[in-house]
Amino acid sequence: MPVLPRGRVVAAIVLATTLLMTAVLVADGAASAATTRPRAVAVETVGDDQALVTWQRPHGARRFSVQVSASASFTGSTTRTLSTRRDEHFVVVGSLVPRTTYFVRVRAAGSRPSSWTTARRVTTAAPAADFGVMTYNLLCADYCVGGKRHNRQTFPWLERRGRVVNDLRASTNVDVVGLQEAGGYVTTGWNCRFTRGACSTPKKFAPNGKDHAYDRFCSRRRCPTRVPGGRFGGTPRQIDDVMRYLPEFGITPIVGNPNRKESGYSYVRIMWRTSTFELTRAGSLIDIDGPQYEKKLRWHRRAYWAVLTQRATGRSYFVVTAHAVADSGVTRAEGYPKGASPSAVRAAGARKLVREIRRLNTGGLPVVLTGDFNTTSARDRSLAVLRSAGYADTRAAAGASRRINDDVASGNGFDPRRVARTGTRTPVDRIFTLPGSGTTTDTRLWWLQAPMHGRLVDNCRARHRTAAPAAGCWGSDHFPVIAQLRPTASS
Repeated sequence: MPVLPRGRVVAAIVLATTLLMTAVLVADGAASAATTRPRAVAVETVGDDQALVTWQRPHGARRFSVQVSASASFTGSTTRTLSTRRDEHFVVVGSLVPRTTYFVRVRAAGSRPSSWTTARRVTTAAPAADFGVMTYNLLCADYCVGGKRHNRQTFPWLERRGRVVNDLRASTNVDVVGLQEAGGYVTTGWNCRFTRGACSTPKKFAPNGKDHAYDRFCSRRRCPTRVPGGRFGGTPRQIDDVMRYLPEFGITPIVGNPNRKESGYSYVRIMWRTSTFELTRAGSLIDIDGPQYEKKLRWHRRAYWAVLTQRATGRSYFVVTAHAVADSGVTRAEGYPKGASPSAVRAAGARKLVREIRRLNTGGLPVVLTGDFNTTSARDRSLAVLRSAGYADTRAAAGASRRINDDVASGNGFDPRRVARTGTRTPVDRIFTLPGSGTTTDTRLWWLQAPMHGRLVDNCRARHRTAAPAAGCWGSDHFPVIAQLRPTASS
């Protein structure tokens, strides 16, 4: 046996040790990959063209890949691979073909992905009358945050609109959208006035339409100026932007002059997917705060309604979107009696809303009521009024097993710290249903569309642990809420 020089002996020992450690690490990595394989994979159809895939997240796995295919071997053009956001252990697969069998499998992603789980088989239903409904408070454009200096500077509409459009596009099966705070003037930055040779913010903001300070803008050279209004019936630029990027939707026409009749907070609209629904008729209700307050208020709140007919089935629905007053709106000097109870004011508005819907819904159609009801308390008198009138909250109707992100508050306040909290949080944004015309609507899925663990939100939380994040983290100070509804014959 040849004798190696001393240096070569050391090198050989180091090389052998390295190879041995590498083999151990590879084996350990293989074992680790095997242990990070997802467990308890379940697939459930949602409507006729979606499927909800869930699984138990194994220790150490943060992201996952989901494969869906009409082929058991996961080959061919029907095979799709979807990736989850950080820490999410579910995915909603859209754009499936009705009456088709699909195979689904999951694996932990990352630098050392696990093996695929055993494929689960699911068959989509025949084309049905299922449809998705969303309620979304957009936070009306810049003048609505006039009293909140930080928000006005940090969250102008032109910085938020991309996120809002993405939120509206996020679910392929949303066919009807109830919007709140969907109006207002837009600026290229935050608003200002040119006084005494310098840019400054107005100290007092008059009500919209009454010598509003936002109509007095500084020179283009020195300060931001208002972006012109949109092309949809004279509506503000906020709606114009939404409709420009979502041409597949229609929107209810403007009723009256919102600049003189309503505040931006109450500016509500209804959108519908034109390939699924067609508009039969539409209108609005004014003063949904209750008749005892309507002559005293500085601002008037509307509720918009629309009769939408489903093209595939011919069924019609009476859709309403509303925005109840918040506690702070009642306690401010907005025309409410001193010491008025916010719950009592909302209850008066709910009674009028129920009465007017009954009057206008001449065909006794099933009702879908969306809105920001500005209360998290189940004891709020407005919710009691709706319950006594037969309205069912879709969140409760879905049951715990059919709710996604139900531990998150729908009002985020642009504050990641709210998202980081644990425990059940009752949303202020709600979707109600009321049976009619021999038809009731069952809730198949309830979903608070919060990017809890998305990369963007994680980054916001990392940078802003004690303060609100920069513009663009979220589209609004509310998250959208979605309900998947299935009409059935009522007994």
